[in-house]
Amino acid sequence: MKMTLLLFAMAIAMLANLANASVWNIDPEKTVVEFKVKNMKVFTVGGTFKSVTGEVVVDEKDTAKSAVSAEIDAKTVNTGNEKRDEHLRTADFLDVAHHNKLKFVSNRIVRDKNRLKIHGDLTIRGKTKGVVLDAGDEAVIEKALKEATHCKITATTEINRTDFGVDNSKFLSSGIGDNVKITLSIELVKR
Repeated sequence: MKMTLLLFAMAIAMLANLANASVWNIDPEKTVVEFKVKNMKVFTVGGTFKSVTGEVVVDEKDTAKSAVSAEIDAKTVNTGNEKRDEHLRTADFLDVAHHNKLKFVSNRIVRDKNRLKIHGDLTIRGKTKGVVLDAGDEAVIEKALKEATHCKITATTEINRTDFGVDNSKFLSSGIGDNVKITLSIELVKR
């Protein structure tokens, strides 16, 4: 009997927390992840990933308790050069045959000088590292999430590709920059 009451009390507490939250799906058709990396230390090569899925749970009373999770289909890498894209899909770089998803899971969201910073774990090629996404002005985001059923959020970060094993060989990749700038243009649809 005590166990039943405890489970019942826990269920009520979870429902109360959900009442303060809204759930948003990432729209894979309208969400794009862009990246830029230096090539030959002079040129910048850019590309995109599509097929981004996931959800954002927004705690409407305390943004810090919100959460983000997303997956990106690694096969959708597109730099506008099919030969280069095929090479990026090989074991030299993304190794999509063994690691077909790039994943992000937040572990905390903080306000830093009125900007939302989403801290979380990014997994590429089976290697997980902590990253921070700068999601922009907190007030603008909160307003968009409260007043609409669709909204767009942009977030940026920078990673070192070699931290994730995205490095074919020192000879072939010697002209490719290690730092990759990432911009996420995320379209959210309220559930």
